[in-house]
Amino acid sequence: MFKLLILIVIIGGVYYFYRRVKGKPPAAQPPVERSTRAVKCELCGLHIPEQEAVHANNHIYCCQDHANKADLQ
Repeated sequence: MFKLLILIVIIGGVYYFYRRVKGKPPAAQPPVERSTRAVKCELCGLHIPEQEAVHANNHIYCCQDHANKADLQ
C-alpha cells in the first residue's frame, strides 16, 4: 500500500512539473485601448474625439463647415 502511495506521488509530481515546464498557452492580449480625449467644437459645442476634430486658427471645430463659418464671423 505504501509503494502505491509513493508511485501516485511520483506520477503526480512528474505531471505537475511537466505542466509547469510546458507552460500555459499565452492568453490572448486584450486590445490596447487608446485613450481618446473629447474636445468641444467652438461653434456648436459638440464634443468629439480629438483625432476627428478640425483644428483651424488655434480653435477646434467638429467639421470643416463650422471652421469655415467661424472664419466668416
